[in-house]
Amino acid sequence: MKKFIASFILFFSVFSLSFADNFLSHRYFEIKVDTPFLFSNNTMMLSDFFQEQLVIDLAKIADSIPDDGFNISSKTSPSVAITINLKNGPKIGFLSGVDFYGSMGISKSLFDFLGYGNELNETINFSTNAYMDMFVYSSVQLGWNSRKYKFCVTPTLFSSVMHVSANKIQATIQNTPEGKVILNTEGSLDIYSPVAVTEASGFQRMINELTSNFTSSMGFDVEAEFSYGIFDFLDIGGMIRIPMVPSTMSKKVAYNFAYGLETDINSLLNGELPEFETDQTFGDIQKGKYTINRPMKIKATAVAKPFGDFFNAYGQFGIAVRSPGAKNKDDISSYPEYLLGCKLSLANLLSLYLSTEYTDQLFTHKASLSLNFRVIEVVTGIATSSASFAKTFQGTGFGAFVTVYMGF
Repeated sequence: MKKFIASFILFFSVFSLSFADNFLSHRYFEIKVDTPFLFSNNTMMLSDFFQEQLVIDLAKIADSIPDDGFNISSKTSPSVAITINLKNGPKIGFLSGVDFYGSMGISKSLFDFLGYGNELNETINFSTNAYMDMFVYSSVQLGWNSRKYKFCVTPTLFSSVMHVSANKIQATIQNTPEGKVILNTEGSLDIYSPVAVTEASGFQRMINELTSNFTSSMGFDVEAEFSYGIFDFLDIGGMIRIPMVPSTMSKKVAYNFAYGLETDINSLLNGELPEFETDQTFGDIQKGKYTINRPMKIKATAVAKPFGDFFNAYGQFGIAVRSPGAKNKDDISSYPEYLLGCKLSLANLLSLYLSTEYTDQLFTHKASLSLNFRVIEVVTGIATSSASFAKTFQGTGFGAFVTVYMGF
């Protein structure tokens, strides 16, 4: 009976603490290390590869490709932050990190050809589009916390390490009456950077040049966040990131390539791999002023705490603009963003986070678990991701992240 009473008291105490702030709910000084990664496509699932006998059904693959083509995307944003954050008082922090976004698309006509072939002398045309952005940045966070409201202004210095955009990547495939298959591909990638990226560029030399050119290539933007507690259980707010000065890249190089092959059906049926004729060249280094900004973002936010810290529901909704102010209008795109999530917490010691979002043009579902001892907290999570919302439930993309907090 005594053990039952003691267990009941312990359970009731922990359960009660789950509804209110406690020793584990806030750090006044914190070091945060974040390492997220996402990779996705909009067609192929992981289960397609993890089979006892792998079967490649080209017709099935062709049927599953969306009308806008096959797409693969990846992004990562590792960062380190040091923050002083008083409950009722100032918030001062320093943040450094890297933002990487990349995407490539291939038109559906290529997969229709692979799955169903084409008529004699019929020429199949397909195209590819691609882009990549990579930024390094350093920020200062300046804010104020009170019982009712919180606000934080984050000025950021950033530099574009590299911007890559596809320029007319096209290919043709043709079957001849003699049974030959002729493939020709040609295109170019425009590579922008503060340093020259060529075939002769060594990795270490590029790093040294990027470091020495960081100041001259810097851009500047400002992010502001605000939240207000309209009720004890509901906070509303918003955030905005405004580009002020773009990062400047002084070098542009065109990577030109052409691939071709000619083979016959009998050789393919016999398993003979054709040899590609290749032609790859880097164009002359063009000096100029190529500017780019980090994405501009505007969002409304809300956090509901109907049961205190035991259960939180949160959401964001807004718009983003990629490469605002870019001279090449094809680089500019706008898209909505949203996030819906919830947190279940047991006395802030053990917490479960579940969320779904559309950010940086990727749909992502996340699940993470947090173990918090105040002086150190470790959050580990997994994610499914895709450019197609329906495909996120089929394992066409994956992600993982580990976040570590240390402080007191």
